[in-house]
Amino acid sequence: MRKILLLLVTVLCAFGINAQTNDAEKNAALQLVSANRSAIGLSADDLNNLVVSSSYLDKTTGIRYVYLQQTYKDIPVYNMLQVLTFRNNQLLSKAGGRIASIEQKVNVLSGSPAVSAESAVRAAIADRKLSAPQLLLNLNSKDKGRLIEFTNAGVSQENITAQLMWYPDQNGGKQVTLAWQVYIIPKTTPDYWLVRIDASNSGSLGADNLTVYCSWDDPAKNNYVFGVNNVPDNGQPQKGFGGNLLFDFKKITNLSGNSTASPLLADNGIYRVIPLPFEAPSFMPGPSTTWHAIR
Repeated sequence: MRKILLLLVTVLCAFGINAQTNDAEKNAALQLVSANRSAIGLSADDLNNLVVSSSYLDKTTGIRYVYLQQTYKDIPVYNMLQVLTFRNNQLLSKAGGRIASIEQKVNVLSGSPAVSAESAVRAAIADRKLSAPQLLLNLNSKDKGRLIEFTNAGVSQENITAQLMWYPDQNGGKQVTLAWQVYIIPKTTPDYWLVRIDASNSGSLGADNLTVYCSWDDPAKNNYVFGVNNVPDNGQPQKGFGGNLLFDFKKITNLSGNSTASPLLADNGIYRVIPLPFEAPSFMPGPSTTWHAIR
């Protein structure tokens, strides 16, 4: 079985890349964001609930790239990142999103966890059905205790980390839960786990495995369809995609309306174009299927 590790840097919050952007770059980015607040769609209060996770200026094009991480009570919101571009102090483009009126949706107004980071790590270890043979020790604390590094406790290949964050539900972020995201790499498996533990009651809010398994030696097991079979550990399938996305070699219709049973005849054939970063037609999302005629 071939195992592919996916590095999902977008689901991780901004603490890892904050150091890569100096204060001058961040200040320049914040000035641009503030001056273009209306065009971006930010309120005055929104400016108090964000951080610049990264920013840089492309000197060749004159375009500044700004990455905004939504926060509340100085705590990052899971997966809420906006990517902005500016030129000549004007907004060029924006992508990503943020949760509006988040103060009305959070479950802990104070932003203070009732569950300690250590308790959350132990809950995450139990949630993954693991057993820690060694003591769990606090090695390092950052961001006012919101990001803590622990020893591996004899259960993880690397030191275990716990980061406090807001976790939106799967229903459009109508409810946002204060949670500890625990990063564990078990010694007994090739898995890389991100486990979210409710910071109010130690309950599990789900987990993401950064390791994807592909059974190339058994094609019958490779029934992956983007957004359908990729079901997170919380049991909630991703919505919006579906259908049989594989190329149909049995019938190909050309521009004249005629059909042929042979995919080897390329005259006026219609073919699927697979854009990056998709690996194969089976990974393509349904709504963005693109066909091009070849003459």
